[in-house]
Amino acid sequence: DKAAEAYEKVLLIDDRHEATYESLERLYRQANRPHELVDTLRRHINAIVDPQVRIDLYARMGQVYEEDIKDHDRAIESYNDILSFDGQNAYALAALSRLYEKIESWDRSIDAAARLIEVSEDGRTRVELNQRIGVIYESRIGEPDTAEAYYVNALSLDAAYVPAMQSLISLYQRREDWQKASQMMVRAEPFIASPLDKAKLLFEAGRIYRDKLEQQDTAVELYAKVIALDPEHVDAGEPLS
Repeated sequence: DKAAEAYEKVLLIDDRHEATYESLERLYRQANRPHELVDTLRRHINAIVDPQVRIDLYARMGQVYEEDIKDHDRAIESYNDILSFDGQNAYALAALSRLYEKIESWDRSIDAAARLIEVSEDGRTRVELNQRIGVIYESRIGEPDTAEAYYVNALSLDAAYVPAMQSLISLYQRREDWQKASQMMVRAEPFIASPLDKAKLLFEAGRIYRDKLEQQDTAVELYAKVIALDPEHVDAGEPLS
């Protein structure tokens, strides 16, 4: 407290003394005093004109509001303040998409994620964002056709991305689009690590080819692959006996 009082006295004399703000922020951070910390960060922001420094300070403020104070609305304000200086700031867009999802503001979460896809140079990030947008459209907004487009986008960026394949399989099954469901199962199998999971997927594909599509030859081929992966799979063995 005495150290904080000393720093505050310095700021009374010179409210633009950056080194003092930094020392005071470090003190409040170490003392786990988040409310005093964000107040100091805000004063620090108002005392400077350098846009990049202000962006860094808003980022720290947003993090404290989000992680320590658990005030999502104030965190969102802080990250939006970053965008007022840099509309393509990837850190702020990622944080906003995450926070809007937490407060169930689905359209805003999607908007931030879509903007992040446009500015991100990281392929994995773009794949995962397409998947995440697809999940929101499917499970939260109830637009499976739009969700499908984003899952397909994810696969166009990474042909081995299993979560998108799994989402499409489930979507096609609910839609009773058996041709696409079975084809996606077969496509996904090489990228599944566990032999038992491979067998389960191929067996389901075989069942669809047999019962839904009436393509017995293809079903038998798939059951044979199931037996090769899991010799004790009784249900797959019966059609081959």
